[in-house]
Amino acid sequence: MSCLSKLSFKKKRHIVKTLSVFKSVLNIISTIIITGFCIFFLYLGVRIFLFDQFPVPSYSMEPTIMPGDHILMNKTLFGARLYKQLTFKNNEIPDMYRIKGLRKIQYNDILVFNNPYPRGMGKDISFSLKKVYVKRCVGLPGDTLRIANGIINSSGCNDTIGYYPNEERLHKMHLEDCIKHSLRRGMNIPRWTVLELGPLFIPSMGSVVPLDSTNYLLYKKIIKYETRKNLRYKGGKVYLDGNEINSYRFTSNYYFMCGDNYSNSKDSRYWGLLPEKFIMGVVNRILYSTDRYTGEFRFNRFFKKMK
Repeated sequence: MSCLSKLSFKKKRHIVKTLSVFKSVLNIISTIIITGFCIFFLYLGVRIFLFDQFPVPSYSMEPTIMPGDHILMNKTLFGARLYKQLTFKNNEIPDMYRIKGLRKIQYNDILVFNNPYPRGMGKDISFSLKKVYVKRCVGLPGDTLRIANGIINSSGCNDTIGYYPNEERLHKMHLEDCIKHSLRRGMNIPRWTVLELGPLFIPSMGSVVPLDSTNYLLYKKIIKYETRKNLRYKGGKVYLDGNEINSYRFTSNYYFMCGDNYSNSKDSRYWGLLPEKFIMGVVNRILYSTDRYTGEFRFNRFFKKMK
């Protein structure tokens, strides 16, 4: 073999080896990219359809949930929400639908939900992805709820509801904070307080309530939320966008929420009933917890089950 032939052979072999190494590097890079995309979409799918976690900054659910806890929210129980659009206008309630869940909401479920009054309790119901509350469900659609001497009673449940030790403690404190906004009563009716409230009917889908001077105030905001129309009371009559109505049939389910820190929680006693669409999921466990001041990890709260 001539010298030129040998050089040509070596050059070809070098090119083949270089191409082989280049292909191997490309395969490794493409594998990493594909794996990264798979992990990302798996992570996204888990957060959208199955579970999500939220840090808790407030004291409203003490002692069950403390500031510094990171709660694990289960979306499979009641069903995950899917939005029909990817962009959200400020305070506008987005179109969405809910995947069928494993069960309905139950008494004493701890729920994560969008605050229905992100602009303030005196405003209309609106929507914000960033403003999230965690409270305990004490009233279900179709129930008639009453708080007597600080103790919660609901027509659909014969057991204690809410965090009972704090309900008793509130009763002994004899607070007289006036129930405001959605639950404000007429001047001719005795005030409701955190100790004495109700009876209050919690609407279910298809239920009908008569509209008078009392019910007008109780259900005004959720009727406006459902209809996007103005409701007003004048001359002993109720008008919806100028048309007189004597009753109203609800198109959604509603829930009554309370914080376990019963004497220091802005919940349904103040801002009213929670529309079902706003429910994000059910809290099963505390994922982990750190002291918000020292940063110390709380081992006794790691993966703690909710009660």
